[in-house]
Amino acid sequence: MSQTLISSILFLVSAAIWALLAIFYDDFRWLNLFLFIAFLVMGLSKRRRYTQEKDYEED
Repeated sequence: MSQTLISSILFLVSAAIWALLAIFYDDFRWLNLFLFIAFLVMGLSKRRRYTQEKDYEED
């Protein structure tokens, strides 16, 4: 498993955790939603980079 794939999975798991925290804790809902979006964007960009690296290696 490449490091890019592992980091993308960890970012997506972190995004899911922040989403759950935003649902359960009203006090910091906006902060948790912001962090959910931030980690989701980072995870998806890492995933896109992983697929680009994988396609480049296959060519």
